[in-house]
Amino acid sequence: MGQARVQLLASLAAVYLFLTISYVAGNIANEIDMMWGNSKVVTDSDGQEAIALTLDRYTGSSMRSKNMYRFCRIDIDIKLVPGNSAGTVTTFYMISEGSWQTHDEIDLEFLEILVDNKVIRQMKNKRMYGIEYPYFQQMRVYASLWNADDWATQGGRVKTDWSNAPFIAYFRNYRAISCASSYQTSSLCGEGSTNPMGWLNQELDTTRKQQLKEVDDNDKIYDYCTDTKRFKNGFPHECEAEK
Repeated sequence: MGQARVQLLASLAAVYLFLTISYVAGNIANEIDMMWGNSKVVTDSDGQEAIALTLDRYTGSSMRSKNMYRFCRIDIDIKLVPGNSAGTVTTFYMISEGSWQTHDEIDLEFLEILVDNKVIRQMKNKRMYGIEYPYFQQMRVYASLWNADDWATQGGRVKTDWSNAPFIAYFRNYRAISCASSYQTSSLCGEGSTNPMGWLNQELDTTRKQQLKEVDDNDKIYDYCTDTKRFKNGFPHECEAEK
């Protein structure tokens, strides 16, 4: 699979950011901690610094952001495993720390918000309808490459071809635009105010809404909010709120 430019907008259904905000970009090694497995900093074919996550028969690998974010937009360039990558899973997600019973997680695994700066989905803040939304605690960015051929490939029927190992995914150009880092400083993001430029008050503009409609009309092949076989006793609350 070729170069995939993947952009993640986490904790908000916002796109344009007009606030006075902090912007982090540049040396990816300064922004990322290696976690486990064979992950390392490399120079790619374009001469840019990147992090390579590797998967072989014995172990996968993982990395995470040094910083945590409560409201943020994360952009990163990802080059997926080329060729026959069946069974391998390349992830990019956000998760809070602390008690698992009260944790927040945006687990995208290539169910992103933006691809090539085009909106393909949005996660609306519907707290007013009693729907859970990750807004009150910080989250950290994680990425990993691991083997899931016991379930991910047609229920495990297609196995990873280890003759193609090691499998490698590359990450570069990590960019973080963040606002308040904690609940105590959330007023900096416009929470509790009517400021239309506040992070909690932003919405998709006309162009972005049209992009989303085009994706829904032409590219969407599955919507769990219409899956009556999976949800025989009624759809999740967020589905009802969209009506």
